[in-house]
Amino acid sequence: MDLAAPRKTEGLRLMVERLAALGKLRDADGVQRLLLAREALMTTGVKRGFAFPHAFSAQFEESFLTIGVFPAGLDYEALDGQPVQFVFLLLGPPHHQAVHLKILARVSRLTGQPEMLDALRAGGDGAAILELIVETERRLTAFPYKTAEAE
Repeated sequence: MDLAAPRKTEGLRLMVERLAALGKLRDADGVQRLLLAREALMTTGVKRGFAFPHAFSAQFEESFLTIGVFPAGLDYEALDGQPVQFVFLLLGPPHHQAVHLKILARVSRLTGQPEMLDALRAGGDGAAILELIVETERRLTAFPYKTAEAE
């Protein structure tokens, strides 16, 4: 919450260092290198203020997702050229590639909801943001396809 960095590199470094401080990863420098190597292929900053960086490392036993909130935005070299405020960082073991694709697809679907950016901006603390995401996921799962009845 309330992270501040001017550019993608510093923003990812800040998130990785916080995860290391929380004991979620051992090799912060290694994870940072993996994330930047992925970004060199193509930016994971997509549109509407969202980025989805991801990497695989043998230091992880399971996949996990964390959200970095940059209220002032950060220059992420996003595809739409706009600053990124919400960085959904996904990390996991090399054998979880299929899991990562499913997680990235679900997060993309969630953040693609028209109201999601404004709702996240107004979200408040981490618990409120998590509740918003869970509630949106429930709604989308209950009504996976837009129909005339659901409108």
